[in-house]
Amino acid sequence: MKRLIPVLLLIVLFSCENTKEEPKGFDLTLNITSQQQLDSVWISDIGQTDSHHLPFEPTIKHNFKKRVNDLYNIGVYIDGKRKTQQIWLDGQEVIVKGSVADRFKIDTVINSKIYYETIDFFKEMTRLDEVSADSLTFNRFLLKTIESNIEHPFSHIVAINYISRNQNDKTKLKALVPLYAKQSDSLKQHFLSAVSRLESTLNVDEVAISKYELVTLEKMVTQLNLEPNKRYLLDFWFVACPPCIRDHKQIAEQLKVFDDNDITLIGISTDQNHDTWKKYLEKHNYTWQNYREVYAEENTLTKDLTIWAFPTYILISGDGKIESRFNTFNDFKSSLNP
Repeated sequence: MKRLIPVLLLIVLFSCENTKEEPKGFDLTLNITSQQQLDSVWISDIGQTDSHHLPFEPTIKHNFKKRVNDLYNIGVYIDGKRKTQQIWLDGQEVIVKGSVADRFKIDTVINSKIYYETIDFFKEMTRLDEVSADSLTFNRFLLKTIESNIEHPFSHIVAINYISRNQNDKTKLKALVPLYAKQSDSLKQHFLSAVSRLESTLNVDEVAISKYELVTLEKMVTQLNLEPNKRYLLDFWFVACPPCIRDHKQIAEQLKVFDDNDITLIGISTDQNHDTWKKYLEKHNYTWQNYREVYAEENTLTKDLTIWAFPTYILISGDGKIESRFNTFNDFKSSLNP
């Protein structure tokens, strides 16, 4: 028979004695069913600004000064090993019920509506994918979710998804601007914030491409020096990317498109394994210009051009002006014959 181990984390409401009020804390009750003896409990917001390792007792009381409105890590230690779940929480006097077997599982959450809203969100995302919903339907769903959670960090996770889906369409990305205008400055600076990604994507109009180091098939480090009066299509990809591979097959069959439109194709891979990248290109006889990014914490094309989805195609002039961005080769072709 399973042993019920109740763990009570009592967070005392905190306020100043005088006229200025501090943000109120929250009460969290954590009930865990386990057949094993727990050593300790860990609970922390995702940014670990309020992180606590607590020795296990039947009742644990702790004062959390921040109100519960974040993504949290809740972990249990058994024989020095930690089993953790991440959980979105809001509200007051929140009750979390879980169980420990092979893993730590959240079973029920009471007085925190965001927990079930996030579950419903991901279920709907899966459903929309399965029915191949059009981009308009997807975007409406994402924007509505962002707006209804604009004062919760969960809005950032949804916004990142929206940005990834629409990174090549600035008109659609601008739909996020009035939503973020409603958000508090403190939440804009959250650990998970999508604001800087949005701003950088909207603001990138040109790039000094010659400053970036790339690797050739012969393992030589080089820079691209584009001709001022020409146009180039940069193909950002990697070997283990199925959509990239599918597009390459189409590209190989339709290279005449580039000659007819006086555009030079340049592949830029994010692969770090040189041999895997080179063997792939040689196996399929993809002989157009191909380079591999040199890994660096800073100063990479994919980072500075805010590329998170692959493939991404960027049509660029020889002087570095970005003309268009595309997510598929077919989108690029369609733009040539509007």
